[in-house]
Amino acid sequence: MRSLLDRWAEKVSPSDGACWRWTGYIDKAGYGRIQKGGRGKGVLYAHRVAYELYRGEIPAGHEIDHLCHNRWCANPWHLEPVQHRTNCLRGAHLLVVIHLSGHCGRGHPRTKANVYYRKDGRYVQCQECRR
Repeated sequence: MRSLLDRWAEKVSPSDGACWRWTGYIDKAGYGRIQKGGRGKGVLYAHRVAYELYRGEIPAGHEIDHLCHNRWCANPWHLEPVQHRTNCLRGAHLLVVIHLSGHCGRGHPRTKANVYYRKDGRYVQCQECRR
């Protein structure tokens, strides 16, 4: 049976400095996937395999962030292990953009005086929008 490295290498299209396109299976979320071994052994994310093959072990409690923002990229130098919060905040999701802007979704400034907080201290809603 061929090694994981051999199977991974035949499904990636490397190029200098640019993204390495994963030519194998891509899941619905856009991430490359590869079989662990034989049938029924499970599947792995291609970008995580790339990082571990070329850069080393992924630290516990970390996930891999695509610095290039291409989920199908398997270039290990485009990948960085980060905590989940960091990975989410680096994303381009609308809620992240709104959160980082310092305003609510309707454009009101998010200040201490204009924010409603729950009893547990979590931000819930803009006071102006609540009115």
